[in-house]
Amino acid sequence: MKRRYRLQHLTDPGKAEDILSAACQVKGIKEIAISADLREMDVEADLEELPMAMEKIVNICRSVADECEIQYLFS
Repeated sequence: MKRRYRLQHLTDPGKAEDILSAACQVKGIKEIAISADLREMDVEADLEELPMAMEKIVNICRSVADECEIQYLFS
């Protein structure tokens, strides 16, 4: 399942790379990408693993970029 999220308060491309590196290691994540403008993140994951994986990714974002917030974009 693929989902898109809005990122807020992520302004450093280096921190975005750190987030991606750590998030790729999360169980159930097949693919993850952050847009060039650092405003959106696409996540592809196993449906049954998605809730736990996103919880871990939110924690990764907060630990790497203190004020980074994630919001699901309904389609």
